[in-house]
Amino acid sequence: MNVASRKLIEDAVLLIEENVKTDLSLEEIAERLCISKFHLHRIFRAITGSPIMAYVRGRKLTRSLAELRDKKFKIIDIACEYHYEYEQSYERAFKQLFGLTPSAYRLNNCELPIIPKLDISLLNDTAKGILVAPRYCTKPRFYLAGIKALINHKENYNTATANSLALDFYYNYRSKLENVIKEYIYYGLVTHYDFYTADYYMPSVEVSVPFASDSVFTCRTMEPADYAVFRYVGLHAPEELTVKLLCEIYEAIETIWLPTACFKPARQFHFEQINLHMCRKDYCEADIYYPVESS
Repeated sequence: MNVASRKLIEDAVLLIEENVKTDLSLEEIAERLCISKFHLHRIFRAITGSPIMAYVRGRKLTRSLAELRDKKFKIIDIACEYHYEYEQSYERAFKQLFGLTPSAYRLNNCELPIIPKLDISLLNDTAKGILVAPRYCTKPRFYLAGIKALINHKENYNTATANSLALDFYYNYRSKLENVIKEYIYYGLVTHYDFYTADYYMPSVEVSVPFASDSVFTCRTMEPADYAVFRYVGLHAPEELTVKLLCEIYEAIETIWLPTACFKPARQFHFEQINLHMCRKDYCEADIYYPVESS
């Protein structure tokens, strides 16, 4: 399998649920889904924020709570049923996740946070990857420095002008900037010029000290704002995150998320953020930041 998809994650979740009482390994899950374990691990971590085997353990322990509430089952038998080799292994994993031992939970019958089955409805397919429903965050003031250009929508879509600008900036101009905070984190800032014809696009990096824009570089102060952050995951190089693909991602955001969201876009810009340390020639993660305010 060479495309990250909602179906892939759906199949992984179903496989885990059906085998939660077996000794299911990352290698076995990957083999049965016909994907490399490296890709499966990275996709799942990008979507859920935790490794796939941590999710498997969480589902095992969550499902075991039903048996623990029924005092006719011995803890050692529950451990065996969920394929823990020793009762102590089950108790250790249980305490690490829930903060108390199985016997203490059984005795106190208290409230616990659980690891729910992953909600596949939070994912949307694109042509080459998965778009994850947003998380929300607030960002303080920060500064972006890059090369700003006015991009014609039609020209950009057909000739990938913005892609060329991004590559040229990253490989030829980025090193000339001073006070760069993390040179491996790329920003693609889109500022609306005219909805129907053109936008400003600025490939950029974050800098710690603002400066006066000159004939080459523009420095933009990003004021404090709240954001909806959509994560895109694809099994391809970050250079293949083309304008055509980004347009598909933006369309999904605006047609699937915006009509039902409790927030609305707040300002006339958005940006892509790509941590290139997380990417390689066959894997890409990108976060799309939309400034929002309560609707």
